[in-house]
Amino acid sequence: MDNKQEELEAIVHQESYDVVAITETYWDDSHDWSAAMGGYEPFRRDRTKVMANKEWKNGTVVTEFILLDFGNGPELDCLLFLMFLSIYFVTITGNTCIAVLVVVNQHLHTPMFFFLGNLACLEICYSSSILPRMVLGYADGDRRISVRGCFT
Repeated sequence: MDNKQEELEAIVHQESYDVVAITETYWDDSHDWSAAMGGYEPFRRDRTKVMANKEWKNGTVVTEFILLDFGNGPELDCLLFLMFLSIYFVTITGNTCIAVLVVVNQHLHTPMFFFLGNLACLEICYSSSILPRMVLGYADGDRRISVRGCFT
């Protein structure tokens, strides 16, 4: 074979496909597609032409995500629910105690404990953003979370 075009023509004629799909090609307009491919009609949407044409934009809108679990089946959902719920409560309680102690105790008003208190507050916020939704997903079986719920 001299080039990829001849190789493609040979494969198409040998296998006699109903549909031929080619992506990311550099097939330019100097070649006659119908003659070269034995009667196949081209349906082209070249990247450069698609991106230039405003009506060919991607219209996909993501509205929700699905939280995947460990794939163990519904028999372990109760155990995982209790485990993650207890981890959540321990995390919130421990970080709240750290933040309160740093604010209340005058001896802990040093830069190191200031940053430790800030990290505790951050972990409270991070843990409270997605973990309650995950725990609720184990309780009711609905594993979906909205985009807005994922970012807030």
